Amino acid sequence: MKPLIAVTCCWPNIAAVGAIRRTWAAKSPIPVKFFFGQPKKPRQVQPDEIVLPVQDDYPHHIQKVATMFRWAKANGFTHVWKADDDCYLAVDRLLKKWFARS
Repeated sequence: MKPLIAVTCCWPNIAAVGAIRRTWAAKSPIPVKFFFGQPKKPRQVQPDEIVLPVQDDYPHHIQKVATMFRWAKANGFTHVWKADDDCYLAVDRLLKKWFARS
């Protein structure tokens, strides 16, 4: 089993990614990756950031999510929890409920 917490993001909300990294993602025992669309300007990408070949705007959010799941499957992840950049996760409680059903 290879689980992932996948957070969909957009470049204008990059500050939210920093807040997630400092809070609940820092305590996560499983990988947390941040998924963005194509930036309007070249940007340094962090190791936990994935830039997908989709537009980085709300009308293309569904395409971003579908591409994110394809990326996760292609990279061997077997379980994916999708979150947004404006949420807080209690990862320990999530994992207890998530894997209690497996």
